[in-house]
Amino acid sequence: MSYNLMNSIKFLSKITPIANYYIGVYQARETYKKIIPAIKYICTTKGRNSIEAKGLFEILASLHTSPARASYFRGYYIDDPEGWKKLPDDPMRLPFPHQIH
Repeated sequence: MSYNLMNSIKFLSKITPIANYYIGVYQARETYKKIIPAIKYICTTKGRNSIEAKGLFEILASLHTSPARASYFRGYYIDDPEGWKKLPDDPMRLPFPHQIH
């Protein structure tokens, strides 16, 4: 193996976890953007205690990689009966402790 190839492999092995992290964050934010309209529609038409709403809330809560952030998010938006109404359409508009990253 050439020296340049070995250096490239070492570099990629260091950068891959970082890239995977940002890909995961991007995918979680895109999923959030797709789920929010469905949550608002289901909660309005069927109620927040419907099976569909509970499933969507579980998906939403699972988007957080940090258990602490997931707990804050769940307490503020999911466990609160009126919390779903506070959810912004854009995940970047979530307050810092609730942001997806």
